[in-house]
Amino acid sequence: MRGWSKNRLWLWSLGILVGIAILLVFTAKWLRTDQPLTDTAKKFIQPDLIYRANVQQHSYFYLLGITAKDEVHPQALGRYRYHREWANYIQDQNAAENLQIDSGLSRKLSRAGFSEQEKELLENLQMRLANSAEQFSALVLEHKKSLHALLERERIPLQRFSDLLEHQDYISLVIPPQAVGPDYRYIQNLQLLKLAHIQLDSGSKVQDYAQQFHQVLDFSRNRLSLVEKMLLQNWLSQMIDLIRIEQKNESNPVMLNNLDSDQLGLKASLQNELMGHYLLTQYLAHASEISPVQLKWLYLPNTTFNAIAAQYEVYWMLSETPYVELQERFTTSEPSSLSKWRLKNAIGHVLAQISKPNFEKYIVMNHVLSNKIMTFNAVNSGSIEIELLNQNAAGRRYFQQDGKLCIALPFSQQKLSELNLKQDSCVKI
Repeated sequence: MRGWSKNRLWLWSLGILVGIAILLVFTAKWLRTDQPLTDTAKKFIQPDLIYRANVQQHSYFYLLGITAKDEVHPQALGRYRYHREWANYIQDQNAAENLQIDSGLSRKLSRAGFSEQEKELLENLQMRLANSAEQFSALVLEHKKSLHALLERERIPLQRFSDLLEHQDYISLVIPPQAVGPDYRYIQNLQLLKLAHIQLDSGSKVQDYAQQFHQVLDFSRNRLSLVEKMLLQNWLSQMIDLIRIEQKNESNPVMLNNLDSDQLGLKASLQNELMGHYLLTQYLAHASEISPVQLKWLYLPNTTFNAIAAQYEVYWMLSETPYVELQERFTTSEPSSLSKWRLKNAIGHVLAQISKPNFEKYIVMNHVLSNKIMTFNAVNSGSIEIELLNQNAAGRRYFQQDGKLCIALPFSQQKLSELNLKQDSCVKI
């Protein structure tokens, strides 16, 4: 009897051990089973944005190499930088220090940059322009001599920038994680210098600003990154203010073209952003910064990218919402919230939480610029009667405030405060 009890106990113990072993096997398989990419994720993946070794000429290279010395073609420097970054990424993804390797050729071919005095002047110009077009104009005249010297020294980069803006085939390519991208601060300084050049010119400032405005507007129809899109839209808004100020001196009415539906949307820019995330999710599978054991059991690249893509899709759809439906859609369209922790794909889940986007501000900024163009055109046409202006099919509400014509954004004041917008749709009457 005692022997039978021992046998039964042994069988129970063996059964429990076998059950635990089976459970561990299934758990291990479950932890390591990645998802296929969802239709949403596939929709965002753009193969033409990813590296191709045989690319020799590309409009993006021009931007990537725009800081080249005068005697160096920006296309050549940009091509070198692009292929160097990708070579580092492809050759040894496990060695993070390799991503920082630079033969020194890039530095040797690049411009020296601005002096501290020049940086201070450009920063002051940027701040004055953000405050008011009048302050910017006054500061330009005050530093006329310094700006003329700076414009002469930067003559070739400014011409390069103008040439770039003529491109109708520009595509912002995706570069690897940790790679050095275009010098957007330098681009912003070139934007300022182009405005200063128009301000110092003796010709019709209104026509020159309007011509520059439409060149930038046409260029913004290209497939831009989100950073590039916002840089150009801020520049367009600044030019509207400058045109309006100069119109008081010239009495020269002009009408400005507005954004089309593609420019109002964020589809292309979000695809560019998400391709960067796609590369990052693939890169992490080989990253030396994370323990191989953790990567093996707690990270699934496709599952991670699927979660990130699902969050981006909400803003893609929201950016293409008709103006009259914006307020309702903003309150109902939010990315699904992720739980704070989970066992499967724990590392990827944290990455998806960190990568959770909030593009509401960028969507609203598109409409702020569009509204500003509408108010500008209304002022220039002389049609500023509020009652008539408010009889529009899109549901825009015009109003006057402090001698300006404005369009109210379809959001609560609390929401607008949260977005902390730096631009508005108001134009001086």
